[in-house]
Amino acid sequence: MRLFNPYQNIFYYYRGSSNKKINDIPDTQIEDNTTKALINTLNYSDKRLLKNLLDYLDIKYPNFDEAKFDLQVYRDICKPDAAIYLDKLEIFIESKVHINLTPEQLINHLTQLSDDGYLLCITNNDSDHTIVSSINDKRLRFTTWKNIYYNFEQSFK
Repeated sequence: MRLFNPYQNIFYYYRGSSNKKINDIPDTQIEDNTTKALINTLNYSDKRLLKNLLDYLDIKYPNFDEAKFDLQVYRDICKPDAAIYLDKLEIFIESKVHINLTPEQLINHLTQLSDDGYLLCITNNDSDHTIVSSINDKRLRFTTWKNIYYNFEQSFK
């Protein structure tokens, strides 16, 4: 994890390059900034919000006093959009907003993840659950951005 990380500033906005555009907006910016908003929300909220999300996703986690977060995590053959660290537990996050989820990308992430880690895939398409299920790995979790929203909404009630 980096000592200085500009992504921890809630006002920092990705301006990454992209050739693919959705309604004249580069898609990587939408995807990256959506993930950044999730990570900033979890990082700067009460840790009960993170615990509620992990419980909802059936992610087993240790007792922790502090969670650490990172964005654009570089590994040998993959670059997950984000990671959450709870003591020795590592949770990679792969986020999709407009671009399609591919099994190859998930498999690459899994090869870089420890046997007791998790890979969380978040997309806008309920049907992407089929892709995640087809890989048949106990470390994979899937949800939609809509379900994240509903989970957060219930957490604040």
